[in-house]
Amino acid sequence: MADSNKTPAKGALKVILSEEDIPGAKIPRETVEQCSVVQLKRWLLCRGAKTAGNKKALVTRVEDYIKHGLDIKYLRDPDGGLHLLRKKVELGVLEQEEPQLAQSFPKEGYKADLKGLPNFSFGTVWRFMIEGVESKKQLSTAKPLVKGFNFFKSGHVLYMGYLHESGKHYIKSQVLPSMKKDKVYTCFLVIASIGRVLNAHCKCPAGIDGRCNHVASTLFALEQHFKERQKTSSVAEDSCTSKPCKWIIPRKRKGPFQDFEIKLPGLLIIDTPGHESFSNLRSRGSSLCDMAILVVDIMHGLEPQTLESINLLKKRKTPFVVALNKVDRLFEWKRGPNSGIVDTIKKQKKNTKQEFEERLQIVVKEFAEQSMNAAIFYNNPDPRSYVSLVPTSAHTGDGMGDLIAQVVRLTQTRLSQRLSFSEELQSMVLEVKALPGLGTTVDVILINGKLKEGDTIVVAGIEGPIVTQIRALLTPQPLKELRVKNQYISHKELPGAQGVKITAKDLEKALAGIPLFVAQQPDEVDFFKEEASNILNDTLQSIKLSDRGVYVQASTLGSLEALLEFLRTSKIPYSGVNIGPVHKKDIMKSSTMLEHDGQYAVVLAFDVRIERDAQELADSLGVKIFSADIIYHLFDKFTAYREELKQKKRDEFKHIAVFPCKLRILPQHIFNSRSPIVVGVTVEAGVVKEGTPIAVPSQEFIDIGVVTGIEANHKPLTEARKGMEVCVKIDSPPGEAPKMYGRHFDHTDLLVSKISRESIDAVKEYFREDLQKSDWQLMIELKKLFEII
Repeated sequence: MADSNKTPAKGALKVILSEEDIPGAKIPRETVEQCSVVQLKRWLLCRGAKTAGNKKALVTRVEDYIKHGLDIKYLRDPDGGLHLLRKKVELGVLEQEEPQLAQSFPKEGYKADLKGLPNFSFGTVWRFMIEGVESKKQLSTAKPLVKGFNFFKSGHVLYMGYLHESGKHYIKSQVLPSMKKDKVYTCFLVIASIGRVLNAHCKCPAGIDGRCNHVASTLFALEQHFKERQKTSSVAEDSCTSKPCKWIIPRKRKGPFQDFEIKLPGLLIIDTPGHESFSNLRSRGSSLCDMAILVVDIMHGLEPQTLESINLLKKRKTPFVVALNKVDRLFEWKRGPNSGIVDTIKKQKKNTKQEFEERLQIVVKEFAEQSMNAAIFYNNPDPRSYVSLVPTSAHTGDGMGDLIAQVVRLTQTRLSQRLSFSEELQSMVLEVKALPGLGTTVDVILINGKLKEGDTIVVAGIEGPIVTQIRALLTPQPLKELRVKNQYISHKELPGAQGVKITAKDLEKALAGIPLFVAQQPDEVDFFKEEASNILNDTLQSIKLSDRGVYVQASTLGSLEALLEFLRTSKIPYSGVNIGPVHKKDIMKSSTMLEHDGQYAVVLAFDVRIERDAQELADSLGVKIFSADIIYHLFDKFTAYREELKQKKRDEFKHIAVFPCKLRILPQHIFNSRSPIVVGVTVEAGVVKEGTPIAVPSQEFIDIGVVTGIEANHKPLTEARKGMEVCVKIDSPPGEAPKMYGRHFDHTDLLVSKISRESIDAVKEYFREDLQKSDWQLMIELKKLFEII
């Protein structure tokens, strides 16, 4: 008997993979038949089984494995041992190359949770791997940036651990080498609180300076982690920031700056989303502003949504300044955030300046194509007729001072008459959200007029206008966004223009994107309630609905309009819309599609809560609810569901659908003249498939049987198209006397597929994309031939 206390030799432990260890090792669907060919092949590959054959053969093979109990045993690693290595790392039985640690790298205490790690981007990777080199020796290690990315994409990063100690962030990773399949390298990184990589270490031959393939792949894995973390909250809304107007002058000025007297008390900045679907929010934002900053990517120029914004600004005659952003993406750009952008450009290398000038001229040309003059701001011949282009970098801060200076200068010179306060209230609800300790609040942009604590306000709501009193008026700290959680400043009274958060009772069902009204007198309440209802009803009624389509639910009017625009461009019809949580009444409205077209018995819920009774009713009626906080995810869920339904229908009607074809018999290739008839044919038109019924029009439309096999060069085929010469096997119809070649028909007769009204309808509904234009022309020809109405 073996001694249980004896430690096994290193590597002697047998590692067995389970279904949880290998992606695709489990049947992903409820039944085997529902799986795709790719999923079936992956399942068989994990068990070392053959993967040849069509779907029917694969389904039979999988069912046999399950029947004989071989579905869990003998799991193999189909990805070259990658999952086996991961398992060994988890069990601690894999030999690892442990680096000789410097004192700055703790060896123990790492956890898999990366929550406390500061923000990480590609710029962080680039600065450490490329810009951080300090010697010619290190310059030779620039290649790992590309190789490290390939390592990361190939799944070589097996593990990442995180430790926060002494104000620094440490990362420990285990990375699979490119060649040594029996070892992994352990990398250590130390990251500052601002996200900068201070140092890295790996014991591979190229890792002395911390810039090897394995360190690079770890950096890309960290970048991907933060991308995924940011995607979890991607509901785009307008946001606003208040900025007091004053220059922050450094103690030691590093260059001349734009000096002039500031007369503005401050700037209220409204940030609108740039995604092409959110044109409604850009339109609403441009209608509220006196002055605009148009952000243009210097690397891409004027994009479709940029052109749309230009047209909105031209239509409303709103002056604007262009922020020519992302200059830090220019090759070998050197940052200089504490000096003016003019001096920063002068300090760049010759090739960097040349690239900047080339891209600048491209943008100027694109503005000229829009019938607008544009010039760099420091060489602008006439600011009234030329749009000023200010080079900036939101990442490094370059040009930000110049941008604000241009906005202030343009506002003071061209909008001086509009810099006056009006007592008439003008405000808009931007967002409704619940905050701990405050309850449900509304974020409002106050353009003109005043708001006071205790004012009676009227806002539009899901179930009608809401009348309530202001409990508190809160504003964020200067230079902080209103929609981001901060320490707020409380006020008794606030004048425009600024962003304000309002706390009050009964705001749970308030709607964003609609004006906020203040009733000074009791008799004004009913007037403003009617006004708010009319604005909402006019907006909803202006939405063009289809007789058949999905039911759309969104959290705000702005996000609803954006989602509908996205659905319209994606050619997805919608038959009903609503704002707010999904209730039973919404499910009832959507269920009407079950009588017309089941694929549209769907509720698309964008950033809204689904009530429990609504979910239960949907489950009982067969209505699908898809919920997501990102438009693309909602679209993907619906299209996947529609494709699944379509595939089920295709499987259901594949025996009814008949594809059109014309076949000419080759007399020198008659292999069997009686059932089953086996002859060589040329496909003169259309497509012949297995299961196609064949008739002979020239012989009183006799039915000679159904195609049960197609071969070419002794290889089986499922279909043959125009121009192909194939051998077909035709079995006689059941219950009828077999037809014979030479007696009932011969090579002078043309063979065609026998279509019917039912088969035509099935092809139109479920197999339309399988036919080419010429196939449909043949279908019309055969329809006339068979006299089908």
